[in-house]
Amino acid sequence: MVLVNHGAMPSKIDLSYCAGLFDGEGSVLIKKYFKHNGVRRYWTWTIAMEISMVDLDILQYFATTVGHNRLSFRKRRGLGTKDQWRWRVTYRQAERVARLLLPYSKVKHAKILQVVQHYDNVKRLPRLANFPVRPDI
Repeated sequence: MVLVNHGAMPSKIDLSYCAGLFDGEGSVLIKKYFKHNGVRRYWTWTIAMEISMVDLDILQYFATTVGHNRLSFRKRRGLGTKDQWRWRVTYRQAERVARLLLPYSKVKHAKILQVVQHYDNVKRLPRLANFPVRPDI
């Protein structure tokens, strides 16, 4: 059974269930690495949160509760394996989910806290939509 969120804040019970599910099945990637684009070299970050499961219903419930419903499918590979469903968010979406799950997580609390602290320390750049459009261009 899948409950539809419709933009409402999830209950504490739902968030604690999702945090427990993420603690058991999820993974957090926060990595800083050196990138070279041919002209210059610079440091960049990769930030992602992911859950991979074979049970689609539970993953749909999780995705609906945290508000990011993007699921992908991975076909089984080899004998003894099953089809797999994946939920994954990156960068600012990962920050939003991390802020939701942080108060309720236990096992992955330190990694989720790293995601939140990273975005607390990053200067937020204004969006392009906030700038006035120049008529002469």
